[in-house]
Amino acid sequence: KRITRSPRDIRLQTGDSVLIECAPGSANTPIRGLQFFDNQEIVQHGRKTMVSALILLAMVILSSLNILPLLQSATLAAIAMLVFRCCTPGQAFKSIEWSILMVFAGSVVIGKAIETTGIAQALAEGVMQVCNGKPLLVYGPGGYRFTDFLKAGIPMTIVILLTTLLIVNLIYPL
Repeated sequence: KRITRSPRDIRLQTGDSVLIECAPGSANTPIRGLQFFDNQEIVQHGRKTMVSALILLAMVILSSLNILPLLQSATLAAIAMLVFRCCTPGQAFKSIEWSILMVFAGSVVIGKAIETTGIAQALAEGVMQVCNGKPLLVYGPGGYRFTDFLKAGIPMTIVILLTTLLIVNLIYPL
């Protein structure tokens, strides 16, 4: 939370994080009494912030318009972040979430294995047999309109959003 009193009146406890806003270029100036201050995580604002945002936007556009697959566009974005010096190689390496990367890599491998072995095709054919050879088309025969899907979809989306926020906040408290 933002401190409104004098910093001298605040008692820090174990695990507290301190974010100090200062003028550009003064981040490396030692602060008396804060020997534990780790200035490697200082957030920089300015031109590089805008460049980073543009790189992110380009990555999303390249991937969402199927110009490049997500992996290639993310790799190009990471290289661009280093080329434009938005971060150092050390900062980039330190920010990698290895567990998430392994889950992503594992899911790609498992998906490819399911496709290559024919399990995906067998599952699709099984679903088609259950449906008597006709897909799960209910829109036309059921007389549904687009607004009918909105009526059910919007409340469901809100319920899922609130549930997700609750569960994430219980697991990772803010």
